[in-house]
Amino acid sequence: MKATPPQTPLRRRLSGDDGLSLIEMLVAIFILSVALFALLGGLIASARSLADQRSRSAATRVASEHLEELRAQGFDALRTTASPFTVTRTLDGRTYTIVTTLQEEDADPATAGGPTVMRITATVSWTVGTVA
Repeated sequence: MKATPPQTPLRRRLSGDDGLSLIEMLVAIFILSVALFALLGGLIASARSLADQRSRSAATRVASEHLEELRAQGFDALRTTASPFTVTRTLDGRTYTIVTTLQEEDADPATAGGPTVMRITATVSWTVGTVA
């Protein structure tokens, strides 16, 4: 004959067919909902971050193309261009505004009257939330 182990409250609880009480179900649902809302918040934040990164990448692409256009114009043409000037470009349904500043400088500040270089500064901006 086998000896039966003593019944502890936990064993009695696990071996019974009582099911879960309403309070236990509410607590479980509350804990699950808190976890789901935390995951949803993380998902929303990552989606916003991804959209911002796409805009930044597009702005970088627009600025690179703009600077290549200026480089193709040549040094003498840039000397006669008024500075600063503003241009707009549209890419993927979003409008980017590029403010460009041109500044002629001595290539070697130690030698006066020597060769000059053109410092070009392009600042790209766009409005968030205007993609069609």
